[in-house]
Amino acid sequence: MEAKFYAVKIESLQADNQRMDADVSDYWNVLVDLESAKSKIKTLKKKMRLKEENMGLANEIEQLQANRCVNIEELVYLRWVNACLQHKHKHYQAPPGKTLARELSKNSSPRSEKKVKKLIPDHTKSEGTNDKQDGFNLMAWT
Repeated sequence: MEAKFYAVKIESLQADNQRMDADVSDYWNVLVDLESAKSKIKTLKKKMRLKEENMGLANEIEQLQANRCVNIEELVYLRWVNACLQHKHKHYQAPPGKTLARELSKNSSPRSEKKVKKLIPDHTKSEGTNDKQDGFNLMAWT
């Protein structure tokens, strides 16, 4: 009877061992699934971070393009103003008795240099500025 008792005990232990082996196998499968889910979560977080970064860069590009448009508009305006000023300057007629600086530059002589030195202060006063407002002496530059 004792042998039968040990045989039943052995069978019971073997059944417990098989059940534990099945549990270990199940746990390994669960562990593999968890590692796979962990890897997917890590990949999704990286994708989300890259998508946010991409959206930020897209917004920055859009802002840069808008700024570029504003700069181009300003450049076109400034070129237009420059063309207008060049046209005005080209067609400017000096009042009778006045000499223009561009006429003096055609014939450089000591007499014309004196006239230029005299014209510079006259020109700045007629334009609404003077030497003291500009912060330097124009005569020092001639």
